[in-house]
Amino acid sequence: MSPVKEITALNNLGSVYGYQGNYEQSVKSFENSLSLAREIESRVDEAQALGNLGYLYKLKKQYDKSIEAQQKSLQISRVIGDRAGETVALGNLGAVYGSQGQYEKAIDYFKQSLAIAKEIGSSQDLFLARVNLALGYFLLYWTRIVKRWKAIAKLP
Repeated sequence: MSPVKEITALNNLGSVYGYQGNYEQSVKSFENSLSLAREIESRVDEAQALGNLGYLYKLKKQYDKSIEAQQKSLQISRVIGDRAGETVALGNLGAVYGSQGQYEKAIDYFKQSLAIAKEIGSSQDLFLARVNLALGYFLLYWTRIVKRWKAIAKLP
């Protein structure tokens, strides 16, 4: 099997393990994918593996590790000029910050992702960026409304 096909297989396997909740096996698959990508000097695959690891760390609520992996993925995508990879990494960073309740920061990343998706004309990335942005605003305003209701409920 060629190294590129092996990387793809490892990423797919890691995703399956992740969906099954077998996070340890998922991490191993993504880490093996990352090692192989670095070994063959495939920066695109390296960025993707880091993004996959970052997403998994978000699921495990290991937010610092998730942010670190997504930032590395974003940096590589920028260096190699992979605009689609940038869009994904920015969206993933927004999702991590959203999971932490940092909705304004999440919205900022979603806006960046949307701008690049518009620039490259990717309908899939455009759709996802718009959904993420809408969700970010919804959660931001919903938490503000809940805080106001709680404050009102405490009034005599």
